[in-house]
Amino acid sequence: EQVDRNLESTDAAADLATIRSLGFNTVLLDGQDVVDRKMLHDLAENLGLIVVAADADAQAYVSTGRLPVECWLPRALAWQTQWRDARIVSFGGITDSTSGQRARLLATMHHEREEAPATFVAIAAGSDVSARDVAATFSGILPEVAEGDVSTPVGNLANISVRQPTGNRDAAAGEWLIAFHRALASGQTSGVVVDRFRSATSGWDAVVDSHGAVSARRASVLKRITARASKWCPRLRGTSTRPIEAAGTADLPIEVVLFNGANRHFVMVWNSSTTQFVRESFPLHVQLDGRRASRLVAVPTDDSTAVGDVLSVRRGRVTMPTNLAPGDARLYEVF
Repeated sequence: EQVDRNLESTDAAADLATIRSLGFNTVLLDGQDVVDRKMLHDLAENLGLIVVAADADAQAYVSTGRLPVECWLPRALAWQTQWRDARIVSFGGITDSTSGQRARLLATMHHEREEAPATFVAIAAGSDVSARDVAATFSGILPEVAEGDVSTPVGNLANISVRQPTGNRDAAAGEWLIAFHRALASGQTSGVVVDRFRSATSGWDAVVDSHGAVSARRASVLKRITARASKWCPRLRGTSTRPIEAAGTADLPIEVVLFNGANRHFVMVWNSSTTQFVRESFPLHVQLDGRRASRLVAVPTDDSTAVGDVLSVRRGRVTMPTNLAPGDARLYEVF
């Protein structure tokens, strides 16, 4: 048994090191026993990963309505979870409208205090619960998907299914970047979840194969996604999205999205094709609530540059110099 435990520890450490090297900063632990959770928690923290594990008491309350003996009311449970050291508290999963109501109540009580930890809830497919109804900091859906299916993002976290329609081996990796940009365009701007990490069989239905190996192409795509998530999502979080009609793009796989925030505005231009390069400029009219913009500044995609290109807006119009590979995108802040 000790030999098996050491082997599991070695495999887990290698998996977590790979997760970290791909640019992810958080790991969700779900379904492990107490011993496994302690081992995984220690391994992840040693690598600088934020660990999210469902709070047992909060999970029991959300799923069954059962409160711990020392807590007479849900508010006492919220206070109890806040006293722990977790940076993010997971309530477990919402499976129906009743568990959704309990999660909404618990999340609301948490966010009454500014110093409370962030909250996370996963919404099960078919639960008929809208993420907008639950005031969790992060919400998403992590369903098991059938072969060939692509899960739809729900909540404020972009969920990328590794099993894209094209299916085999590295062909699917080309669609992950498109899935990320599509999720941003539909309002999933708080981060990204990649579903699933390790294959259960000898195939490539996950990020890594059953032996823990990851191909260079897959690693490259995931690093691009996580770098953009770390640079773009903090700026876009809490914005509303609206598509913009752009002249001269009818025959191009180009989509333009405006992100409106309380004080900041952004424009994303992305190539939704999996095969076609776009190297054509097009005019774009940029107006914000009747106020004309003066310039667009590109948001960097990684740490190589601090400030991106500046595009001047004249009479409400800017020429977008598009040079986008399949699935690629540019994000600009509007001033």
